[in-house]
Amino acid sequence: MSGLWQPVCFTYFLADAAYGQCRTLRAWLEERQVRYVLAVPKDEVLPLPDGRTRQARELYVLVPEDALERRSCADGAKGQYDWASVHFAPTADDFERHLLIRRSTVPNKKDKKSGQLVREVAYFLCHTHPDATLAELVTAAGQRWMVEEAFQAAKSAGRHGRARGPQMVLVVPAHHRVHARHGLPGRRPEPPHTRPTDGIRPRA
Repeated sequence: MSGLWQPVCFTYFLADAAYGQCRTLRAWLEERQVRYVLAVPKDEVLPLPDGRTRQARELYVLVPEDALERRSCADGAKGQYDWASVHFAPTADDFERHLLIRRSTVPNKKDKKSGQLVREVAYFLCHTHPDATLAELVTAAGQRWMVEEAFQAAKSAGRHGRARGPQMVLVVPAHHRVHARHGLPGRRPEPPHTRPTDGIRPRA
């Protein structure tokens, strides 16, 4: 049985908002110094360095237009988007948190209030090393779409019969090792917010 428990090698832990909004999971990953890029909903409440909190969509409004950079997620991903990264502050063990913002290049989503087409905006909470670039975070965010599309293609070909659900993937090659026997966190009280010490700044 010991042969079943092998280290799982990956660079980033990626997941959609169904997992990304779970603070217990985020705390579990941070405690183990695992880098992640997790989708979060627009109303996700995030702690600021000064102790206040802001929703992800409120932080997007504060990002200057010239801080957004047009990039492609990856070859074969869902085209180009405008991206920006809002840096929070260093966390434990010289890691940092960022809010990665992705905006469509053209109006493609109907606003529920006005009925007009607007640009779709998505949000990703990131935990990574200070030297991580915007390009690296964008590529990591794009990897989840590529894996999900591969799953959907396989299902369409009749190799998988399961319905689509929340996506959680580990991407290789690795800079971190997480032992499979550690498992994932169970249901337990959410840890308090970690409040960084320095200022918030947009970074493209």
